[in-house]
Amino acid sequence: IRKRVVTLFGWCRDQGYLKAENPTAAEKTGSFAETDKAPEIFTPGEMRKLLSACGAEERIRTKLLKDDHIDTVIGLPANLFYSTGIPVCILVLKKCKKPDDVLFINAAEHFVKGKRQNQLTDEHIAKIIATYQFRKEEPRYSRRVEMAEIEKNDFNLNISRYISTAVGEAEIDLLATHAELMKIERAIKSATAKHNEFLKELGIPPLPSPD
Repeated sequence: IRKRVVTLFGWCRDQGYLKAENPTAAEKTGSFAETDKAPEIFTPGEMRKLLSACGAEERIRTKLLKDDHIDTVIGLPANLFYSTGIPVCILVLKKCKKPDDVLFINAAEHFVKGKRQNQLTDEHIAKIIATYQFRKEEPRYSRRVEMAEIEKNDFNLNISRYISTAVGEAEIDLLATHAELMKIERAIKSATAKHNEFLKELGIPPLPSPD
């Protein structure tokens, strides 16, 4: 799997668009007899349908999950390929998956911004591969989710359901904020008093006091 994923990422990065390797016919026949592992690439429309849509896609997704065939869901950055600017994903399927969980990797925020397209560096690719290979967990990046939790979410595989990318709000220093407000208030009073002196010289009624 390592060789195939490296080849896939390298080819996509160098060529600038999606390569259809068609490693097996498993997605069409439902059989994984040819190989034990099969990384499959999906277009944005296919990805949205397969990961979270209802109807036929939901039945297919549920069947694959219950049969322990979905091993890993890898989310990639937006604007990697010429064909679309929308984020795409890699779905890793296995014939016999031992862990009773699914590994989610959120690599959507790890890229180098280019003029026309974003790029994955060798370091980004190595991080994805190492995370997949050793099933490592890291806040905001990767997480192993038990099947029980996935079932509670109606077998939805959207990465955002399981890996939070929300940025926590900065803690407000109340004393510093109060001091800054007092400073602003003093500046307003000083400016108003100075302005009223000019108005007095001109015989114009003064501005009301900030108090």
